[in-house]
Amino acid sequence: MATLLNWLSLRTWKNKYIVKRGKKTIVHYTVMLRKRKSLILGSNVKIKHHAMLKGRIIVGDNTDISAYVVIKANKKSAVTIGNNCLIREFSYLDSIGGIKIGNNVRLSHHVSLIASTHHFERTDIPFSEQGMYTKGGITIGDDVLIGAGAKVLDGVTIDNGAIIGTSAVVTHNVKTHSIVGGIPAREINVRGRPKTNLLKAQA
Repeated sequence: MATLLNWLSLRTWKNKYIVKRGKKTIVHYTVMLRKRKSLILGSNVKIKHHAMLKGRIIVGDNTDISAYVVIKANKKSAVTIGNNCLIREFSYLDSIGGIKIGNNVRLSHHVSLIASTHHFERTDIPFSEQGMYTKGGITIGDDVLIGAGAKVLDGVTIDNGAIIGTSAVVTHNVKTHSIVGGIPAREINVRGRPKTNLLKAQA
Protein backbone atom coordinates (compact mmCIF):
# COMPACT_ATOMS: atom_id res chain seq x y z
CA MET A 1 0.00 0.00 0.00
CA ALA A 2 2.79 2.43 0.95
CA THR A 3 4.57 1.70 -2.32
CA LEU A 4 1.39 2.45 -4.29
CA LEU A 5 0.82 5.71 -2.39
CA ASN A 6 4.44 6.65 -2.96
CA TRP A 7 4.08 6.15 -6.71
CA LEU A 8 0.75 7.99 -6.96
CA SER A 9 1.95 10.89 -4.82
CA LEU A 10 5.16 11.26 -6.81
CA ARG A 11 3.19 11.45 -10.06
CA THR A 12 1.11 14.27 -8.60
CA TRP A 13 4.17 16.12 -7.25
CA LYS A 14 5.95 15.80 -10.57
CA ASN A 15 3.21 17.85 -12.20
CA LYS A 16 2.75 20.39 -9.41
CA TYR A 17 6.14 20.83 -7.78
CA ILE A 18 8.98 19.10 -9.64
CA VAL A 19 10.29 20.89 -12.72
CA LYS A 20 12.76 18.14 -13.58
CA ARG A 21 13.50 14.72 -12.08
CA GLY A 22 16.36 12.42 -13.05
CA LYS A 23 16.34 8.65 -13.29
CA LYS A 24 16.06 6.45 -10.18
CA THR A 25 15.09 9.41 -7.98
CA ILE A 26 12.88 8.53 -5.01
CA VAL A 27 10.74 10.98 -3.02
CA HIS A 28 9.00 9.41 -0.02
CA TYR A 29 5.25 9.95 -0.04
CA THR A 30 5.36 11.75 3.36
CA VAL A 31 7.71 14.46 2.07
CA MET A 32 6.14 17.95 2.26
CA LEU A 33 6.60 20.21 -0.76
CA ARG A 34 5.53 23.83 -0.38
CA LYS A 35 6.18 25.69 -3.65
CA ARG A 36 4.85 24.73 -7.07
CA LYS A 37 7.20 24.29 -10.04
CA SER A 38 10.28 24.95 -7.92
CA LEU A 39 12.17 21.68 -7.46
CA ILE A 40 14.88 20.29 -9.76
CA LEU A 41 16.21 16.85 -8.85
CA GLY A 42 19.12 15.02 -10.46
CA SER A 43 19.43 11.27 -10.93
CA ASN A 44 19.46 8.78 -8.06
CA VAL A 45 18.33 11.37 -5.51
CA LYS A 46 16.66 10.09 -2.34
CA ILE A 47 14.47 12.32 -0.19
CA LYS A 48 13.45 10.46 2.96
CA HIS A 49 10.25 10.55 5.01
CA HIS A 50 8.86 13.74 6.56
CA ALA A 51 11.44 16.04 4.99
CA MET A 52 10.12 19.47 4.00
CA LEU A 53 11.25 21.44 0.94
CA LYS A 54 9.99 24.94 0.17
CA GLY A 55 11.03 27.28 -2.64
CA ARG A 56 13.55 27.03 -5.46
CA ILE A 57 15.78 24.04 -4.68
CA ILE A 58 18.22 22.31 -7.03
CA VAL A 59 19.66 18.93 -6.05
CA GLY A 60 22.48 17.18 -7.91
CA ASP A 61 22.95 13.50 -8.71
CA ASN A 62 23.41 10.77 -6.08
CA THR A 63 22.43 13.02 -3.18
CA ASP A 64 20.50 11.86 -0.10
CA ILE A 65 18.27 14.12 2.00
CA SER A 66 17.42 12.28 5.20
CA ALA A 67 14.26 12.21 7.30
CA TYR A 68 12.97 15.40 8.95
CA VAL A 69 15.34 17.69 7.07
CA VAL A 70 13.90 21.17 6.41
CA ILE A 71 15.08 23.23 3.42
CA LYS A 72 13.52 26.66 2.88
CA ALA A 73 14.53 28.78 -0.08
CA ASN A 74 13.67 32.43 -0.65
CA LYS A 75 11.82 33.52 -3.80
CA LYS A 76 14.95 35.15 -5.22
CA SER A 77 17.66 33.00 -3.63
CA ALA A 78 17.80 29.29 -4.35
CA VAL A 79 19.31 26.44 -2.38
CA THR A 80 21.72 24.54 -4.62
CA ILE A 81 23.10 21.16 -3.52
CA GLY A 82 25.77 19.41 -5.58
CA ASN A 83 26.43 15.77 -6.47
CA ASN A 84 27.17 12.95 -4.02
CA CYS A 85 26.02 14.88 -0.96
CA LEU A 86 24.39 13.68 2.25
CA ILE A 87 22.23 15.79 4.57
CA ARG A 88 21.44 13.89 7.74
CA GLU A 89 18.34 13.89 9.94
CA PHE A 90 16.88 17.07 11.47
CA SER A 91 19.20 19.46 9.63
CA TYR A 92 17.78 22.91 8.82
CA LEU A 93 18.67 25.09 5.82
CA ASP A 94 17.14 28.59 5.67
CA SER A 95 18.05 30.56 2.56
CA ILE A 96 17.07 34.21 2.42
CA GLY A 97 20.52 35.06 1.08
CA GLY A 98 21.04 31.86 -0.89
CA ILE A 99 22.86 28.64 -0.03
CA LYS A 100 25.29 26.93 -2.39
CA ILE A 101 26.65 23.50 -1.47
CA GLY A 102 29.34 21.84 -3.60
CA ASN A 103 29.97 18.18 -4.39
CA ASN A 104 30.80 15.39 -1.93
CA VAL A 105 29.58 17.38 1.09
CA ARG A 106 28.36 15.75 4.30
CA LEU A 107 26.09 17.52 6.79
CA SER A 108 25.68 15.50 9.98
CA HIS A 109 22.41 15.47 11.91
CA HIS A 110 21.04 18.68 13.48
CA VAL A 111 23.22 20.98 11.36
CA SER A 112 21.84 24.50 10.74
CA LEU A 113 22.70 26.76 7.81
CA ILE A 114 21.13 30.17 8.45
CA ALA A 115 21.57 32.54 5.50
CA SER A 116 19.77 35.53 7.02
CA THR A 117 20.11 38.07 9.82
CA HIS A 118 17.60 40.17 11.79
CA HIS A 119 17.65 43.95 11.82
CA PHE A 120 17.72 45.07 15.45
CA GLU A 121 19.30 48.55 15.29
CA ARG A 122 16.21 50.47 16.41
CA THR A 123 15.11 50.32 20.04
CA ASP A 124 11.77 52.10 19.66
CA ILE A 125 10.10 49.13 18.00
CA PRO A 126 10.44 45.35 18.53
CA PHE A 127 13.16 43.68 16.46
CA SER A 128 10.50 41.36 15.05
CA GLU A 129 9.04 44.36 13.19
CA GLN A 130 12.37 45.52 11.72
CA GLY A 131 12.68 42.87 9.05
CA MET A 132 15.60 40.77 7.93
CA TYR A 133 18.58 41.13 5.62
CA THR A 134 21.40 39.02 4.25
CA LYS A 135 25.17 39.33 4.23
CA GLY A 136 25.46 37.40 1.00
CA GLY A 137 24.28 33.92 1.89
CA ILE A 138 26.33 30.79 2.57
CA THR A 139 28.72 29.04 0.19
CA ILE A 140 30.16 25.60 0.91
CA GLY A 141 32.83 24.16 -1.36
CA ASP A 142 33.54 20.55 -2.35
CA ASP A 143 34.57 17.72 0.01
CA VAL A 144 33.38 19.48 3.19
CA LEU A 145 32.30 17.70 6.38
CA ILE A 146 30.11 19.55 8.89
CA GLY A 147 29.77 17.81 12.26
CA ALA A 148 26.61 17.16 14.23
CA GLY A 149 24.90 20.19 15.73
CA ALA A 150 27.14 22.74 13.99
CA LYS A 151 25.73 26.10 12.89
CA VAL A 152 26.91 28.14 9.90
CA LEU A 153 25.78 31.77 9.85
CA ASP A 154 25.01 34.18 7.04
CA GLY A 155 27.88 35.55 4.95
CA VAL A 156 30.20 32.58 5.51
CA THR A 157 32.18 30.79 2.80
CA ILE A 158 33.64 27.36 3.64
CA ASP A 159 36.37 26.44 1.17
CA ASN A 160 37.07 23.02 -0.32
CA GLY A 161 38.13 20.19 1.95
CA ALA A 162 37.32 21.91 5.25
CA ILE A 163 35.99 20.13 8.34
CA ILE A 164 33.64 21.79 10.83
CA GLY A 165 33.67 20.24 14.29
CA THR A 166 30.65 19.07 16.24
CA SER A 167 28.54 21.91 17.72
CA ALA A 168 30.77 24.62 16.24
CA VAL A 169 29.30 28.03 15.42
CA VAL A 170 30.88 29.33 12.21
CA THR A 171 30.79 33.13 11.92
CA HIS A 172 33.75 33.73 9.58
CA ASN A 173 35.12 32.20 6.38
CA VAL A 174 36.94 28.86 6.61
CA LYS A 175 40.05 28.24 4.53
CA THR A 176 40.78 25.26 2.31
CA HIS A 177 41.47 22.04 4.29
CA SER A 178 41.06 23.84 7.64
CA ILE A 179 39.64 22.01 10.63
CA VAL A 180 37.69 24.37 12.85
CA GLY A 181 35.77 24.02 16.09
CA GLY A 182 34.40 25.93 19.05
CA ILE A 183 32.12 28.93 19.64
CA PRO A 184 32.90 30.95 17.66
CA ALA A 185 34.71 28.49 15.45
CA ARG A 186 38.48 28.90 15.05
CA GLU A 187 41.13 26.87 13.25
CA ILE A 188 42.45 23.99 15.34
CA ASN A 189 44.26 22.01 12.66
CA VAL A 190 44.77 21.67 8.92
CA ARG A 191 44.21 18.49 6.95
CA GLY A 192 47.53 17.01 5.86
CA ARG A 193 49.65 19.21 8.13
CA PRO A 194 52.14 17.30 10.32
CA LYS A 195 51.54 17.79 14.03
CA THR A 196 55.03 19.29 14.48
CA ASN A 197 54.19 22.05 11.99
CA LEU A 198 50.90 22.69 13.75
CA LEU A 199 52.66 23.16 17.08
CA LYS A 200 55.09 25.64 15.50
CA ALA A 201 52.22 27.58 13.93
CA GLN A 202 50.53 27.90 17.32
CA ALA A 203 53.73 28.97 19.14
